[in-house]
Amino acid sequence: MTRDEQITHMKKLVAKLNQFRDEYYNQNAPSIPDSGYDRLFDELAALEKRTGIILSNSPTQTVGYTPVSELKKVKHPIPLLSLDKTKQVRDIADFVRKGKGPVNLMLKMDGLTVELDYDGGQLIEGSTRGDGEIGEDITIMCLRLSMYRLPSHILGN
Repeated sequence: MTRDEQITHMKKLVAKLNQFRDEYYNQNAPSIPDSGYDRLFDELAALEKRTGIILSNSPTQTVGYTPVSELKKVKHPIPLLSLDKTKQVRDIADFVRKGKGPVNLMLKMDGLTVELDYDGGQLIEGSTRGDGEIGEDITIMCLRLSMYRLPSHILGN
């Protein structure tokens, strides 16, 4: 593939991936399985690395979505940035070993990232990741998630 063909292909991948993100995050109607999205995302990331070109609207440069619902917006005091994927315990252990401070590991379930804030062991706020900077307040929903055993109270400081 020539450089021009690679750039054209990257533009098509970016458009497709952004359409799929909108369907998934904003319309709750994904038209492609997660594995298909991941395959296209990885293909785009490899092209960006190979060409040294990253388009300004590339989904490789953002996380989550811009919240569009009527839910109250929440500014995250510490941005919830991109999550790296691995299925290898060794990768996780290496990451923790190289860390220079506290490490926060999260289990990704069906693409949902939730920040839970506790004060004195009591759940005070639950929010979506949103775009990493601004999420949506889902505290009431978190308090009702007994089927996932989401604790409204934890032991500790």
